[in-house]
Amino acid sequence: MYHACMVPHLTKQALNRELEGMRDRRMCLQHALDRAALDIGATTEALSELGQTKAQSAGKAGVSPSHMTELVAKARAAGRKIPEPLYRVPACRGIELQEFVAAHGGPVQIIASFADYDVVHMSRLEPTVFLSGNHLSRPHMMIRCLDEEWVIVDNVQVGYKGTRPTNAFRELAGIGLATDLAKRIVSSRASRVYLDDGLAVVEENSQFTHDWPLLDLGRYDFIADRLVVTIAAEGLGQVVPGPFSGRDGNPAAHPLRAWLTYLDDHTIPWLDHPRRARVYLDRNTAEADGYCTSPGHDHGRRDIYTVIIEQGPVQLWLDIPRSNDPTQRFAPELHAALAAAGFYTTPLDPSNHRSAFAQWLNGLGRTPPIFVDLHDQPLAIPDPRSTIPAT
Repeated sequence: MYHACMVPHLTKQALNRELEGMRDRRMCLQHALDRAALDIGATTEALSELGQTKAQSAGKAGVSPSHMTELVAKARAAGRKIPEPLYRVPACRGIELQEFVAAHGGPVQIIASFADYDVVHMSRLEPTVFLSGNHLSRPHMMIRCLDEEWVIVDNVQVGYKGTRPTNAFRELAGIGLATDLAKRIVSSRASRVYLDDGLAVVEENSQFTHDWPLLDLGRYDFIADRLVVTIAAEGLGQVVPGPFSGRDGNPAAHPLRAWLTYLDDHTIPWLDHPRRARVYLDRNTAEADGYCTSPGHDHGRRDIYTVIIEQGPVQLWLDIPRSNDPTQRFAPELHAALAAAGFYTTPLDPSNHRSAFAQWLNGLGRTPPIFVDLHDQPLAIPDPRSTIPAT
């Protein structure tokens, strides 16, 4: 019970804030529960078409058969479908790995890194091929074979002395690499190794380094078929413009610039898509559309992302700080972010009387816009209506 000496109106304000946080947590959890229920129903229906009984699926999902019947009916009514099964990069070790590599013409490239997400990016493969359910596997070593097939080397690590690096050495030796080369790969924090016909390293094309991560792109989440990257844009307005070049002291080494540099590489086929952006002028709408983290345990706090940059399956969700200047609607980070992404920010300029922003400011009672799609390009991917876990 609250102490009687507490000021009543302050106590009331504090309790109301707690109630609002509880409401947000409840809504988020309920939405996640509803989404999971539809996914269970849709997956069960797909498994039924493959010959698995509903009772078997109910046992796997931990629900009763009668409840499963309800979930299938709801998924069907909602039109919920699971994605077609996608190609997944195989993961193996030992004899299985040796047989796979031999069957596909032998190794021509090896990539390895101590960092969790490096190898995924170094492979230049679409990240969905690394999905296991809704989670992304994070291999530390992969081999590309002569016929362009990739394989993940399972249960290995590099860059230090230990059990998993020892496993890595054994696997490399098992596919025929010389001892010195295998040791060189295992002792490096990151390496990109090209091999000739005799399994010797092609030095001029290869890279061995103790710097990691090699591609500092951090972590991300998958929401349905979207690769979602959350980025805090604070301080971006003071970052010196320039190309991102990793951990070499370049002041431009901001996570947003790292991702934009990666997205600008149009030699990666799955990234060769037009870039779009949306700026939410109303934070509540951004939150309602699902561009937020779940509150977690941080006193009901959640991050809301008001700038969304999209390119193909990638969405960058930017947490833009509020402007400290009462004469400026937007913080400099917003303009810096959109300029870095290659967008003109004129539609957000209040001096442009035809801009959506100016119309909002001068609305005089008219319904204001809730967001601006830059270059008149709406987001190609529907609003996720979902949240991602707070980290």
